[in-house]
Amino acid sequence: MSDAQETLFFRINGETPLLQAVGQNLPEGWSLGKISTRRERLVFYDTFEGEAFRNGLAVVRRKGTLSIIDLGTGAVEAETSLAQTPPRFFASDIPEGKARKRLLQCSTLRAFINRCAIDRFISSWRILNQDGKTIATLDYESLHPADKSSETLFPRHYSITPLKGYHKELSPMLMALPEPVDAYRIVSFRERFIAIMEAAEPFGKGYSSKLHLQLDARAPIHENVRRLLLFTTSVMEANEEGIRKDIDSEFLHDFRVAVRRSRSILRLLNGAFDPERTAWALAGLRELGKRTNDLRDSDVYLLRRDEYTSLLSPSLRPALDPFFSDLEAEKRLHHRQFCRYLAGGEYPDFMASLKEFIAEEKLPDEESAPLAARPTGEVAAKAIRKALKKVLAHGRRTGSETSDTELHELRIDCKKLRYLLEFFASLFPPKATAQVLRQMKALQDNLGTFVDMSVQMEFLQSRLETLPADRGGIGEAAAIGGLLTTLYREREKVREHFHEIFSAFDNNETGELFDELLTGLAEA
Repeated sequence: MSDAQETLFFRINGETPLLQAVGQNLPEGWSLGKISTRRERLVFYDTFEGEAFRNGLAVVRRKGTLSIIDLGTGAVEAETSLAQTPPRFFASDIPEGKARKRLLQCSTLRAFINRCAIDRFISSWRILNQDGKTIATLDYESLHPADKSSETLFPRHYSITPLKGYHKELSPMLMALPEPVDAYRIVSFRERFIAIMEAAEPFGKGYSSKLHLQLDARAPIHENVRRLLLFTTSVMEANEEGIRKDIDSEFLHDFRVAVRRSRSILRLLNGAFDPERTAWALAGLRELGKRTNDLRDSDVYLLRRDEYTSLLSPSLRPALDPFFSDLEAEKRLHHRQFCRYLAGGEYPDFMASLKEFIAEEKLPDEESAPLAARPTGEVAAKAIRKALKKVLAHGRRTGSETSDTELHELRIDCKKLRYLLEFFASLFPPKATAQVLRQMKALQDNLGTFVDMSVQMEFLQSRLETLPADRGGIGEAAAIGGLLTTLYREREKVREHFHEIFSAFDNNETGELFDELLTGLAEA
């Protein structure tokens, strides 16, 4: 789909039939010479969250070549061979080179999915001047879905590519365009790309797991929590297909975050709904989260394959192959089990009941749900203060001998505070919110790394204890022992760094910032 910068595109307005023949209005003595009519298949790839598009790129396969195209200019930034048309691929799957590097800059975790496939029909002519010299080429581009059963209609375009030295003749060249082509407005590559995506409505179009709710501080908290739950359930449902197809691990990750966010807000704002219904929803969400644990654990360890391998000497690396083979087999089993759960009656029934719970607009009575009618700003200020107080108290108790369990609990407290800040973010000045969330992220990243390493070490230790004492088992045991030693050293470095990061969060500046935000919020 990429074209030279000097190619100018013009859109045919709507589905109106062409009123004139091509080239009918050319200046006297000018003519057209037919070159060819051809067809080519274009396959567009991007991640589920459109990360290539957000980086200003189009990823297109054409004639066995994968092209990385700058959306702003239409210029090809990089190319690599892609003999087949896979339903998905990871940036790390393609050969070393600029194309791979550019895609890795977009995403290291998400798969690039076949978003849509179209057949591009092109009829080409030469534009000849009064001297019979070719001064430009004229192309008519018609796009059709590769899926013949689809009734999708794509925009049509004419394009003119002046030859070198003939750009001044552009104005009479435009006379070659039949009506109702808009010859007064050049269509950019970005516009053409967006028009294709809008027409195709690809899988994942418009998806984002980021929370961007605009809340009214004076509205009842019951109303705004319902809006949050509507968002989180939509995220869960949007990721179901990607989980079933096992496209990449981020589908399950986003699904789990939506479940955790729902549980956390319901628990932290206890009193916004009927207590019995709240308990039912929390129990169902807890069970849903548990159902994903084994599959997520398998994903996490498999994602660390390259990291684990790099930590070992070359002689020990092959000894980890049985370990990862077993993990892959376990993942297939856990994936089948979770897919059966998604397709069975229990999950669909729970989601249907959860939607009914969320859809109930009527405020519960004050006695059973004392927070329901309270203004969102007031409830937000109290909830955030309480969560912050818990994080600070917990963090200040930590010392060099703090147990892994205590740091894990502190991490959970930090997550709860962050979920509250993200939920109520629209009530605060954007810069202040971003500053607080940056500090929270640094603290969470440190704690997350520590806890993740502790969990990894427990898992590796359990694997080590089950290895047979034969020749093959000895090699794997040596490799796992090496990993345990390295992870222990790295984890202790993270532990030492915690106090520095926590001190950067627990200071007067942060305290004053929270006070300013929350005092104004409570008074709104």
